[in-house]
Amino acid sequence: MKKIFYVALMALTVGFFASCGNNNGMGSSDFYKDGKQVDINYNEGTINGTKYDTKNEQCWKVSATQKLIINVTVNEYIWGPEFEAVAFGEGLMWTYAQTGIKASYKYAPAPAFKDSESCLENNDDED
Repeated sequence: MKKIFYVALMALTVGFFASCGNNNGMGSSDFYKDGKQVDINYNEGTINGTKYDTKNEQCWKVSATQKLIINVTVNEYIWGPEFEAVAFGEGLMWTYAQTGIKASYKYAPAPAFKDSESCLENNDDED
């Protein structure tokens, strides 16, 4: 019985920490649902208190999923350091939270694209 209780307690603890802000390349609009603001510190390179790389530029794929009647996923490619990809994703989650839309995002390097031009041409630009 103690083992079951311990496993349940550990699962709740992991779930709690996973829901706090941006972890392991993911974030959620739930983090901002009570009017919380995105805390971006450009001088320190932190977003919501977490430090990100501000120097090494590369291509990042940011995938945002909106959860309405159906799930819709949109991919956006960002050229820059990790800090820029996270700032984009967290800003998007804040916007969704203000409109009451449940959403989440994840980001990861897109190493197939070696320069900004090849990276950014993956985005749909509609006039």
